[in-house]
Amino acid sequence: MAERFARERAKVVVADIDARALAAVVDSIKPGRRGAGRADGRDGSRVPCRPGGGPPSRPSAGEVLCNNAGVALWGGLESATHRDWQWVLSVNLWGVITASRRFVRG
Repeated sequence: MAERFARERAKVVVADIDARALAAVVDSIKPGRRGAGRADGRDGSRVPCRPGGGPPSRPSAGEVLCNNAGVALWGGLESATHRDWQWVLSVNLWGVITASRRFVRG
């Protein structure tokens, strides 16, 4: 998605908890059209929302949030612990909520 938006001349901000994955995406986007930050989506205060990583501001017309972080458990329900489910919900539910609120509120 980031590469496609950048090809369409959008300014793209990419965030990922995985530094290698983040670098790979950033390297694939044309310089000058990207911003990036290492972030854990569970902590909305640390999610970069604007190009250049400047102070957040309310979104304007045409800004898009692609809030697509997610994790999964392997091994079936019988092996999943309470802590595993807390992790899944913290990323897949609360991460989406906190990043979305940061984007909308600025």
